[in-house]
Amino acid sequence: NAEERLKSIQHCMEGGKKDAALEGVTDLLNDIRAKENVSYTYITQILNQLVTILMQYAIENEIRPEELLGDNTSLYQSLWENRTLEEARDWLCSRIAIVMDYSNANREGAGEYIKRITAYVRENYDRDITIDSVAEHIGISYSYLRRLYKEATGQNLADYMNKLRLQKAKRLLRQTDYTVREVADLCGFHHERSFSRAFAHAEGLPPGKYKTLYRKVGE
Repeated sequence: NAEERLKSIQHCMEGGKKDAALEGVTDLLNDIRAKENVSYTYITQILNQLVTILMQYAIENEIRPEELLGDNTSLYQSLWENRTLEEARDWLCSRIAIVMDYSNANREGAGEYIKRITAYVRENYDRDITIDSVAEHIGISYSYLRRLYKEATGQNLADYMNKLRLQKAKRLLRQTDYTVREVADLCGFHHERSFSRAFAHAEGLPPGKYKTLYRKVGE
């Protein structure tokens, strides 16, 4: 029953259960897409009801979707710019995720999110982590994490991660016999070339020369 499933999606959103809400939207629209002889009127009604649920959630949580989503166009109008049901599904899920991330962050407090982000990055920066994986671990969207961190700290999260990686790299280059490739791996860089480029940009010389210079100084 579509009405019951719509109510379930609304209850999940009201309870802050983003994953369950997104799963409900995806399953509902995928089921409609799989059926034969579904009228355009019925599809229109379901999609409009989903946008209404999103708008009600935003109003109840004192959110202005147009500002948050960076789009002054009516959400109903934006919805119908999608040409297929699959595109409409993805559009709806992305908007619901952004609005719920914003609301959940406000509930928990942006400061608490920043603490969790910083702690996770400091513990894992030398592993194969990305901003995407940090966002997934924290439970907020990629775009919201980037904006939240930038607004709170004044720097990009990617720059902070690189700063930590380069600090460790300098220490290893000065104090160990690891090769440049090994240092790159130990500091969370995917490729030696990207490590050398980042190091040279930050320090003014490539890592190999940095290592040689400090060895001469120590002799």
